[in-house]
Amino acid sequence: MGSYGRAVAVVAVVSALAGGAAITPDRGGALGTLLPHPRTRTAALTVLADLPVRGRAARTGYTRARFGEAWADTDHNGCDTRDDVLRRDLRDAVVADDGCTVLGGTLTDPYTGTLVRYPAVPLQVDHVVPLGDAWVTGAQRLGSARRTALANDPLNLVTTTARITVRKSGGDASSWLPPSQAFRCAYVARQIAVKQAYGLWVTAPERAAMTTVLADCPGEPVPTSQDTTTPGRDGAPAGASTDEPWTGPTAPNAPDPTDVEPNAGSADGGSTDTGPTDALPTAALPTAALPTDAEPNAGPAPEAVVTVPRATPRTTPRRTVVPRRTTPARRVPSPSAVPLG
Repeated sequence: MGSYGRAVAVVAVVSALAGGAAITPDRGGALGTLLPHPRTRTAALTVLADLPVRGRAARTGYTRARFGEAWADTDHNGCDTRDDVLRRDLRDAVVADDGCTVLGGTLTDPYTGTLVRYPAVPLQVDHVVPLGDAWVTGAQRLGSARRTALANDPLNLVTTTARITVRKSGGDASSWLPPSQAFRCAYVARQIAVKQAYGLWVTAPERAAMTTVLADCPGEPVPTSQDTTTPGRDGAPAGASTDEPWTGPTAPNAPDPTDVEPNAGSADGGSTDTGPTDALPTAALPTAALPTDAEPNAGPAPEAVVTVPRATPRTTPRRTVVPRRTTPARRVPSPSAVPLG
């Protein structure tokens, strides 16, 4: 390495160290590999300590419609949020000719640690912080645009199996945790990150449950938008969420009597992603009663793996209405005209 190259290398190392990076050994070079220093990431326990602790607000006025259009295209990449998240989370995803609709793929379910194949196994996109829980812990104070962002934020979305979302229902950390012990720290840290980003609070039982989980992993960092960004149609990262708490209007929204909660009684705490009901046999589900704040989990059912091209933009095919055949009415003789035998 010449003198010029050594000077450039020294400047790079000094700049990296000044920015909080760590140098790790690299077999491929003497200078090592520059990686973000773990200590620059905020621990979830630290963020949790700063979250307000309050009781649950009244559920009055909550409907899924309060969080905007189900699976809106908030990053303006031409695909809805559900397909964006499926393409992010599935391996070897099969995408339709529209460049958006996910027809199949393989998922390592983070909630269970099991490998599943879609569409053979129905999948749903789960809200890590259920929308119903968000509503009663501060989201009702947010503006409609901010609530729509929360419902479609990749930071708050994880693909899992339909069966698991039924079991989770609208529960917070005090009533439900992923079956996979290995994912619980990351799951709770993600809930904390979402609540911080949108200015939500935690309840006392919820905070106690989160603290218990994080006691086994005190250094678990809160994830950021960069950790959860969804791909664009061309595979490049699309728009991501903000990690800053909301500072907009705080006046509660009055209940709107015209709001209709779609698919009430399904499971994902307010998400809008449902699989076919026949794929969820009740015999295989827990016998314990679901929480009383179970929320809707509507959305498109898994599609069959087909290769029929779809038009862009997607449109509903026009139905051809065939006029009904009309048959001249038969004349029925009146009783008086019928001769008596």
